[in-house]
Amino acid sequence: MYKTVTNYYLSILKRQKKLLFLYTVIGFVAFPMVALISTNYDGGRGIYEYSILMYAIFMGACALIMPIVINKFMLNKRSVDTYFSLPISRKHLFDVHFFAGLTCIYVPLLLNYLIGILLLTFRYGFYSFTLHSLLGLFGIIIITMAIYSINTLIVTKANNMIDSAILIAAYVVLPFMLYVCSMSFVNQFTVGFTDSMFDFGIMLNFLSPFTILNDFVSSFNDFIRTYTTALEYNLLWIAYEALIIVGFYFWAVNVFKKRKGEDSEQVSNDFFTYPLVVNLSSVLLLSMYIIDITDIILTITIVVITFILYLIMHFISRRSMKVTPQLIIKYFVILAAFNVFAFAAKETYFFGINLQTPNVDQFTKLEVSYYDYDNDWNGKDNEYEAVILLSNMNKDEEKFVNDILDLQKVAAEEKKNHIGNSYYYVEDSIYLRVAFKVNDDDYDHYYRFNLPREDYGDLLESKCFKVMNYGYDTEIVD
Repeated sequence: MYKTVTNYYLSILKRQKKLLFLYTVIGFVAFPMVALISTNYDGGRGIYEYSILMYAIFMGACALIMPIVINKFMLNKRSVDTYFSLPISRKHLFDVHFFAGLTCIYVPLLLNYLIGILLLTFRYGFYSFTLHSLLGLFGIIIITMAIYSINTLIVTKANNMIDSAILIAAYVVLPFMLYVCSMSFVNQFTVGFTDSMFDFGIMLNFLSPFTILNDFVSSFNDFIRTYTTALEYNLLWIAYEALIIVGFYFWAVNVFKKRKGEDSEQVSNDFFTYPLVVNLSSVLLLSMYIIDITDIILTITIVVITFILYLIMHFISRRSMKVTPQLIIKYFVILAAFNVFAFAAKETYFFGINLQTPNVDQFTKLEVSYYDYDNDWNGKDNEYEAVILLSNMNKDEEKFVNDILDLQKVAAEEKKNHIGNSYYYVEDSIYLRVAFKVNDDDYDHYYRFNLPREDYGDLLESKCFKVMNYGYDTEIVD
């Protein structure tokens, strides 16, 4: 059995020799040739960074295409029965194609990568291209292998060549769509201190291995960060991608074992193919728009546009232009369900999240600032600032902090009454920037209130504010 599997593996590589040659040439041009003939004035780092980027792009593209190329036999009726009748088990048949695809992608590039590193080392010195280069290569391989594993599962679940290509493209776009639409929805319903919810957007963004690949390459282009924060950060995501490789590999093996030959060239109907893509995309399209719209023309326009997009997705998935009553009912059920969810979110202050306030005891400093354009438009760039040390406050400062915390309830009520309105177009509004900090390096997280002036009460007149006249003397507001 081992000899049979090995011979079959070698026969696949032999059939793909033109592809292997092409990848070898591309890999050579992308790195060794550049390392050999290019002149670089920063110790070869520019050449290395360029080659890392080129290799990441090429490996990512191959991880999209190769699963279709190497597994196209299962998408064709004329070949699937022949392959399934080979004297090897389904598990071995899957493994041979899976690892043959990996070989076609990585062996030519790995050889050229090592040649390029040796050339850079010979030209610019050994110290710059040791651990950094090896970890960079390892990271790119792991992340692109995760993309390869995901797409192998998609091809295994698809029933024809067209579906496999469409579904791979859909699952590349879907994580980005999920990120954009989710953030759009959250932006409509959250206010004030709940801006910290946007931290979860980072997690949504990293649902796509392509985002991780981009971030990984970007951080490794900075040699200084590599051995400090970036090293720990990238190792965390490498471990995450390694879990994806293993998980999706075993999932694909299980699907392949149960696959029937007669499914080939049929419309893909597995839940994780068109049903999930179409239904999730429909919900996400609806979530990008404000729900309680008073403009009836705009409301109708939005419904019509989303309905047309919904029909187009169903036409592609079903290979039919027929509009059935069930199809129409399904769209309006999704629309109604989303409206009910949005109404519940509005009436409950986004499920209570908009009423939450930060725990002052967890921070050491409060910084608040705002511009008063209406009252201070005198040619000066005036900014009102207040800095409160939370561990040593007087009565005025304690009142100031409590007033800042009370703003959350005011902002939550305003948001409930004006879902989707950020108040940037409300006359006589004030944009207040609030930052609770543990130390002075906390610049990434802050909270903002953009409310009508009367909603602030007497907070803006607090003695804690100082007027910062840039280019002028500092004044105290009495």
